[in-house]
Amino acid sequence: TVVQDGFVRPIVGGQRVGEGEVGRAAVRVLAEHLVQVDRGLVHSLGFHERNAKSEARVESKPTDNPDAYIAYLRGREAQLRPETSRENFLSAESFYKQAIALDPKFSLARARLSLVQALLYEYFEFGNAGRLAEARANAEEALRFDPNSAEAHSSLARCAQSANDAVTTRRELDTAVRLLPNDASLRQTAAVTQWGMGWND
Repeated sequence: TVVQDGFVRPIVGGQRVGEGEVGRAAVRVLAEHLVQVDRGLVHSLGFHERNAKSEARVESKPTDNPDAYIAYLRGREAQLRPETSRENFLSAESFYKQAIALDPKFSLARARLSLVQALLYEYFEFGNAGRLAEARANAEEALRFDPNSAEAHSSLARCAQSANDAVTTRRELDTAVRLLPNDASLRQTAAVTQWGMGWND
């Protein structure tokens, strides 16, 4: 992939794929990039075992709309950039919103959107009640479409943490980890949330 005009442009067959040429090849290229990122995180954190369910989730396509999936992957790329910055989170938020606009029932994109919004609140907009409310609403909406979304449960826990709601935080974290016990990025989010609540167990 290459970055052009603030967008991630996949390269397929040596040529850049433009906005009007998004298709299966572009989805495959970007999906493989994100798979490698997730696997790298697994090994860097010492989680060398993945169960079949979590591995399938990493490699599956959670929407039938290819344009929505491209927008989602661009959001993931922005969210996973090494630098934790407001600009990166806002970029991720914009792409996730594009994905949801294209597929309103895209639960995973909505869950990721919720987490990015929660992080924006925590790191850059603390005290912005509207930001936190939107993050929580997106987590709850994601769960409405997919009650078994570990990512949505994890994001709801993060929102509850920011609201000092310890009961909801622990319940949603426990549910998220139970649904995907070997997912490294989810465990990382859970660990950060637990640390923020002052829990040592």
